[in-house]
Amino acid sequence: MAKFSSRTRTPSSDSSPISSDFCFPELLNDKSSVFSQSPTSSPTSPNDDTHTQKPTRKRQNISPETKELLESVFFVKRNPNLRERKALAERCGLSVVQVRIWFANKRARCKGVDRSAE
Repeated sequence: MAKFSSRTRTPSSDSSPISSDFCFPELLNDKSSVFSQSPTSSPTSPNDDTHTQKPTRKRQNISPETKELLESVFFVKRNPNLRERKALAERCGLSVVQVRIWFANKRARCKGVDRSAE
């Protein structure tokens, strides 16, 4: 059985529903409500200049020869290990991450085709 704390809540002089051991006492003393602010005036809005976004990378298309090579490997082995992915990446001129993502996407596409055929 779980033990419960023997502390009891004592009513405070201002009859606040929040106990005196509240985690954020500065909110108790603040007269303005933190919930009355509109969402557009929040300090972490997406239009804030303090948060810089990464520039979006242009999508790289894979050449037909590279795609053919990746697909031929895929039909032999659906999950190449790191050594095989490194060799494929060097041969195709892609990064290891791009090869890994291509295989993950290809497995997902095949899985969708397999389910729709049933």
